[in-house]
Amino acid sequence: MKLKSLFIVLIATSAIGFSTNVSAKVGPAYNGGGSYGYACTHQTNGNVLLRSGPGQNYKVLARMPNGSDVNIIGERNSNGWVWYKVKFGRSVGWARSDYICS
Repeated sequence: MKLKSLFIVLIATSAIGFSTNVSAKVGPAYNGGGSYGYACTHQTNGNVLLRSGPGQNYKVLARMPNGSDVNIIGERNSNGWVWYKVKFGRSVGWARSDYICS
Protein backbone atom coordinates (compact mmCIF):
# COMPACT_ATOMS: atom_id res chain seq x y z
CA MET A 1 0.00 0.00 0.00
CA LYS A 2 2.85 2.39 0.85
CA LEU A 3 4.44 1.72 -2.53
CA LYS A 4 1.17 2.46 -4.33
CA SER A 5 0.73 5.73 -2.39
CA LEU A 6 4.31 6.76 -3.15
CA PHE A 7 3.77 6.01 -6.84
CA ILE A 8 0.60 8.17 -6.91
CA VAL A 9 2.40 11.06 -5.20
CA LEU A 10 5.28 10.84 -7.70
CA ILE A 11 2.91 10.89 -10.67
CA ALA A 12 0.92 13.82 -9.25
CA THR A 13 4.11 15.79 -8.57
CA SER A 14 5.39 15.10 -12.08
CA ALA A 15 2.11 16.23 -13.62
CA ILE A 16 2.25 19.50 -11.70
CA GLY A 17 5.83 20.07 -12.86
CA PHE A 18 4.87 19.56 -16.49
CA SER A 19 1.94 21.97 -16.30
CA THR A 20 3.97 24.91 -14.95
CA ASN A 21 3.69 27.97 -17.19
CA VAL A 22 6.92 29.52 -18.42
CA SER A 23 6.73 33.01 -19.90
CA ALA A 24 10.10 33.25 -21.63
CA LYS A 25 10.29 34.79 -25.09
CA VAL A 26 11.86 32.25 -27.42
CA GLY A 27 11.80 31.61 -31.13
CA PRO A 28 13.60 29.50 -33.69
CA ALA A 29 17.15 30.37 -34.70
CA TYR A 30 17.78 31.74 -38.19
CA ASN A 31 17.81 28.88 -40.69
CA GLY A 32 17.95 30.68 -44.01
CA GLY A 33 14.18 31.16 -44.30
CA GLY A 34 11.95 33.58 -42.46
CA SER A 35 12.16 33.06 -38.73
CA TYR A 36 11.35 35.10 -35.66
CA GLY A 37 13.42 36.73 -32.97
CA TYR A 38 13.38 39.82 -30.81
CA ALA A 39 15.58 42.84 -30.17
CA CYS A 40 17.76 42.23 -27.12
CA THR A 41 20.14 44.58 -25.33
CA HIS A 42 21.86 44.52 -21.96
CA GLN A 43 19.84 47.58 -20.93
CA THR A 44 16.19 47.11 -19.99
CA ASN A 45 15.17 50.38 -21.67
CA GLY A 46 17.73 50.08 -24.47
CA ASN A 47 17.13 50.15 -28.22
CA VAL A 48 18.56 48.18 -31.13
CA LEU A 49 19.23 50.24 -34.24
CA LEU A 50 17.60 49.17 -37.50
CA ARG A 51 19.84 50.34 -40.35
CA SER A 52 19.42 50.70 -44.10
CA GLY A 53 22.36 48.34 -44.79
CA PRO A 54 24.54 45.74 -43.05
CA GLY A 55 27.04 48.03 -41.34
CA GLN A 56 27.38 50.77 -38.75
CA ASN A 57 27.87 53.46 -41.40
CA TYR A 58 24.37 53.01 -42.83
CA LYS A 59 21.47 55.33 -42.00
CA VAL A 60 19.36 54.50 -38.92
CA LEU A 61 15.80 53.70 -40.03
CA ALA A 62 14.30 52.96 -36.62
CA ARG A 63 15.08 52.24 -33.00
CA MET A 64 13.70 48.89 -31.87
CA PRO A 65 12.93 48.81 -28.12
CA ASN A 66 14.39 45.92 -26.15
CA GLY A 67 12.04 42.92 -26.52
CA SER A 68 10.49 44.03 -29.84
CA ASP A 69 9.50 41.16 -32.12
CA VAL A 70 11.21 40.94 -35.52
CA ASN A 71 11.04 38.64 -38.52
CA ILE A 72 14.52 37.56 -39.67
CA ILE A 73 14.55 37.43 -43.47
CA GLY A 74 18.24 37.45 -44.38
CA GLU A 75 21.84 37.33 -43.19
CA ARG A 76 25.13 38.90 -44.33
CA ASN A 77 28.69 39.18 -43.00
CA SER A 78 30.12 42.70 -43.00
CA ASN A 79 33.34 43.99 -41.41
CA GLY A 80 33.67 41.00 -39.08
CA TRP A 81 30.05 41.08 -37.88
CA VAL A 82 27.02 39.03 -38.84
CA TRP A 83 24.04 41.21 -39.69
CA TYR A 84 20.42 40.07 -39.94
CA LYS A 85 17.99 41.59 -42.39
CA VAL A 86 14.83 41.97 -40.34
CA LYS A 87 11.28 43.19 -40.66
CA PHE A 88 10.20 45.36 -37.74
CA GLY A 89 6.63 46.56 -38.04
CA ARG A 90 6.45 48.04 -41.54
CA SER A 91 10.20 48.71 -41.74
CA VAL A 92 12.79 46.40 -43.27
CA GLY A 93 16.45 46.93 -42.45
CA TRP A 94 19.57 45.47 -40.90
CA ALA A 95 20.59 44.82 -37.27
CA ARG A 96 23.69 43.18 -35.85
CA SER A 97 22.97 39.54 -35.04
CA ASP A 98 24.28 39.82 -31.48
CA TYR A 99 21.38 42.19 -30.76
CA ILE A 100 18.72 39.84 -32.17
CA CYS A 101 17.83 36.95 -29.86
CA SER A 102 15.79 33.89 -30.59
